[in-house]
Amino acid sequence: MELFSSIDIGQVKLKNRIALAPMDTELCGMSGEVTEEMIAYYEERASGGFGLLFTEFTAVDAMQRLTSPGIYSDRLISGWERLVERVHAHRARIILQIAHHGGRALERVTGVRPVAPSAVSSPLYPQTPRELTIPEIEELITSFVRAAIRANAAGFDGVEIHAGHGYLIGEFVSPHTNRRDDKYGGNFEKRMRFPTEILKQVKREFGKSFIVGFKFSAYERLESGIDIDLGRQIANYIEKQGADYLHISTLTFPLPEKR
Repeated sequence: MELFSSIDIGQVKLKNRIALAPMDTELCGMSGEVTEEMIAYYEERASGGFGLLFTEFTAVDAMQRLTSPGIYSDRLISGWERLVERVHAHRARIILQIAHHGGRALERVTGVRPVAPSAVSSPLYPQTPRELTIPEIEELITSFVRAAIRANAAGFDGVEIHAGHGYLIGEFVSPHTNRRDDKYGGNFEKRMRFPTEILKQVKREFGKSFIVGFKFSAYERLESGIDIDLGRQIANYIEKQGADYLHISTLTFPLPEKR
């Protein structure tokens, strides 16, 4: 059966086409560090025959992290390295999903106001976030790239840039949440600048030997959000920027009833 046949993503060969989708486990430590329970979770699935595993949402920034694992510091590399070794022992491949909560972060958890491309009210947001400055945006791009470098150092087969589900990168892409009028907002190409700079810098760092995938929401149930036509445009654009694969999702966030 084709499901059990090998396939290549970039220069990385998978033993089969069965993949574990990223799912929150809530098994990391208080600072986002890898625990033995978390390692056991992924190892059990690798031993069960999956050809490819995706980790859960992994934060590139400590300040806006909620309860997810982290990859924001070099001190976290050793834990991920142990996890990867245990997964690779079963001939499975594993990709680290790198992400930032953006405007969806909770101040009551982080202690700081959430940040986003624009300071707009949205059903996505628990409160109106603070608009990021251009220097802050540039620093966040660096945070994503450094996270990918740490993932590579830990032995991961690649990273998945998470631009879905209304998180930070998706907030830049979506016209619902990005109302900027500078180089990071306005027309389609400007809204795509943030994820494109991350993608290109990571690809320049590693070439073709390290998988760099892109996850995004191709439909948002939000006013002025991403629709199917825009979703197709995003997919075609990101493919041309060099992504090794696309992980296409959707956001069906319930809108408040009109009164």
